[in-house]
Amino acid sequence: MTLKVDQGIEVASTRSSTDLAYPGKDGKILDSGYVWDFNGDRVTDRTGRVQNYTFPKPGLFKVNLTVTDSVGWKGANATMTAQVNDTKAPTRVRHLDPSKDCP
Repeated sequence: MTLKVDQGIEVASTRSSTDLAYPGKDGKILDSGYVWDFNGDRVTDRTGRVQNYTFPKPGLFKVNLTVTDSVGWKGANATMTAQVNDTKAPTRVRHLDPSKDCP
């Protein structure tokens, strides 16, 4: 799955999981059991089920969510790609050297 979003736009995720680790009894997934890596560097960026995130620059980012229950069992990772579009207008560069031919 690919999420397409413009640079600087906040993205909200309200991912929810169910823990069926024990037959006949649901386990618990605490808010701290949701671990997010928004830029694919394998470092935790945020924890919690509900997250708002703004990608600071354009590019392709691998977003990963790992869910762990209250006894330490990890579920399958959920991964998606975020395609962040460049929406900032180019800025004009001024040369401070008058010998350079610039517009």
